Amino acid sequence: MVHSREPFLGGGWERKIQKSIGEEVLVKRMFGPFTHEEVSKQWNFFRTSPLGSVMNSDGKIRPINDLSYPWNVEGTPSVNLFVDKSAFETTWDDFQVVADFLRHQVKPLKLAIFDWEKAYRQIPTLPSQWPFLMVKDLEDRLYVDTRITFGGVAGCEKCSDFADKQKYIGFIWNGVRKSVRLPENKLKSRIKEITAFLMPKAEFCFKEVEVLAGCLNPKERKGAEGLLKDQRVSEAHKQPDETPTSKPFKDQRVSEAHEQPDETPTSKPDCAERS
Repeated sequence: MVHSREPFLGGGWERKIQKSIGEEVLVKRMFGPFTHEEVSKQWNFFRTSPLGSVMNSDGKIRPINDLSYPWNVEGTPSVNLFVDKSAFETTWDDFQVVADFLRHQVKPLKLAIFDWEKAYRQIPTLPSQWPFLMVKDLEDRLYVDTRITFGGVAGCEKCSDFADKQKYIGFIWNGVRKSVRLPENKLKSRIKEITAFLMPKAEFCFKEVEVLAGCLNPKERKGAEGLLKDQRVSEAHKQPDETPTSKPFKDQRVSEAHEQPDETPTSKPDCAERS
């Protein structure tokens, strides 16, 4: 038997874990509880992996079974090390995939969020895999898990009703208007980030603007890209012998440093100052 480490849990999470296990036993996706002696009579070898919980983006707690533990321990491979990744290639929808799908739809669409967590827990595993997928609860009792393990997907707790718009991969998609926007909380965060660049005499590096442009959605990104272009053009006119893309942001205070030798130059030589 390979014994798992102690689960890492915070206050109140234990109840959530035990409740999830109880629900799985009730619908016969898991069997137990069993003692170590009882399981040893059935299998000569079995193992558990660390059981814990993580918080979803919506603040809800879900259980996980860490099949990648232990890491880099000679003689004790994790369960996942026995899996050939090349045999299970997976692709995920990104912004462009979803946008292209909606763009090519002729009729208006109603959107809904499906409960992937429960969907994955419907997928059975082979009986030969069960000794490797044992679950140990917080009272040191063992369970046989016959479905895809906890944490296989970060799903929501319930399905949503069909509606004109839904939140998916961090954006609000509208299937009727064929539009997309940022959620209000993320939009406020982006506005706060942009405001820092609009302050008088604000200093920023080329890399910082690139990062900002990458975080913005396509409509907002246009302004940041214009800022990058303006800075490159400005430097190209000032220093025609220098390739603009090598260091597009030169320290604008170099000349001031020569005029005022007592002033300490900026510690960011690749930063630009805006007036």
